[in-house]
Amino acid sequence: MRRPLAIFDLIIAGIGFVIALTLPLLIEIGTNTQELAIVALAVVLLQGVSFWAIQRNTRHTIELVRRMLQDRVRNQLQIIVSALPPGTNKDDLAAVLSAVQAISDSLQLLSPDSLRAWVTRYPSEGAPR
Repeated sequence: MRRPLAIFDLIIAGIGFVIALTLPLLIEIGTNTQELAIVALAVVLLQGVSFWAIQRNTRHTIELVRRMLQDRVRNQLQIIVSALPPGTNKDDLAAVLSAVQAISDSLQLLSPDSLRAWVTRYPSEGAPR
């Protein structure tokens, strides 16, 4: 399933190219340059709208995953904080709360841009498996 998704943009571009070449012949509009240009522009517009919709859906999905992950991690961190023994040293408690806040802040910063930066920094981790 991952393979077709990895080359989805290429597939859409190929379909657009085939449509731009065959549509004028199928509807017999001739070889008038202006008519061919209109068909080509229509295909480019269709591709642009489809890429925009895919990009929008991807960003929405990443945002939903970020919120879900943030909620689950915060819940687990609260369990950790509440599990500290009653006589916990103030410095130890401050260190735990600081770590909890740092993790929460990291989750808040998740975005498509931070994902790209992470894949650039750790290319072997971001490679499809």
